[in-house]
Amino acid sequence: MHFKNYRLPELFAGFHRKDYELPVRYPVACHPQAWAAGTVPYLLESSLGLMPEAFDHRLRIVRPILPDFIHQIEVR
Repeated sequence: MHFKNYRLPELFAGFHRKDYELPVRYPVACHPQAWAAGTVPYLLESSLGLMPEAFDHRLRIVRPILPDFIHQIEVR
């Protein structure tokens, strides 16, 4: 949410957290970079166990991997 249009940068700079409160994008990196932007949907798909079956018009949830403190999740 700290980047324009909520787009993740290609690369984050390695500045110390005490110097900057927010993540800092690497100044000469492309943004958004396809592989960086694609990690968020893949992370959600993997951790939530989403298995799309498009031809059957179905989305299965198979063995989601969530932290113990998350008891319920809603995705819109």
